[in-house]
Formats: sequence, C-alpha cells, structure tokens
Amino acid sequence: MRERLHAQRMLALYRSGRQAEALEAFRHARRVLLGEVGLEPGPELRHLNDAILRQDPDLDGRPAHRFPARPRRSPRWLLGAAAVAIAAVIALAMTQLSGSGGLVAGVATALLLSAAGVSVLRRRPSMTTRCAPQGSIRSDPSESA
Repeated sequence: MRERLHAQRMLALYRSGRQAEALEAFRHARRVLLGEVGLEPGPELRHLNDAILRQDPDLDGRPAHRFPARPRRSPRWLLGAAAVAIAAVIALAMTQLSGSGGLVAGVATALLLSAAGVSVLRRRPSMTTRCAPQGSIRSDPSESA
C-alpha cells in the first residue's frame, strides 16, 4: 500500500549519507503499518532495511552519468574584437597619411564600422541631412545632394 513510499524515503535518506535516519524511517513505517493495518512490513521493505544495516553497495545506485568535457574553443567575441582593432589601426593610419581626411577618412570609417558589424547604408540622393539649431539632425526631402 504505502510501503513503496516508505522504501523510497529510506533509500533517499541512505543515499544522502543519513543511514541512522533511514533506519529510523523503517521503524516509523513499521509502527504505522502495525497501527493502521495490523500487519508487519512486507518482504521488500524488510530486505531494504537489512541491506541498509549491511551497507550493501547495491543500494548506492548506478553512478551519475558524466558528460565528456568539451574541447575549449576561442571565444568568438575575441575574434570580433581583434578584427575591430585591426580595422581601427588601418583607419587611423589612412587618416594620418591622407592629412586632412576627406574621402580616405570616410572609407576608413566605413571599414571600421563594417568590421564592427554595423551596416553602412547609402543615403538616397533625394535626402539631404543638415543640423538643426539644437544639434538634432533632420532630413529635408525637398533639397537634393
């Protein structure tokens, strides 16, 4: 009837290193069964109690499954950071070599942004962007570039 539940409790206590409590759980189960039903524990529960007393190695259960260790791989972010750093050095060198910047600085900035994963979009020729007085950017479609 509830012997299986008592057996699982005893086994859990024993496997967690609490042998005395597992044996006490058997005594409690025996008292409950005698008091409620008037019967002694069944053979399965008695055998479990005997195995706990003997510290039977079969009660320890099968060993936990161990997963094989994964080989360590270099993190992807490290590769991305290295690419961004190289692009930044190239952009800085190109800006310094060209003097004032201009087209070369724009190309270097585009290279840097694309290496960082930022997509560089071309503006539509019909859109002109200019600064507003408060420093915000607004587009005026009536002016063409």
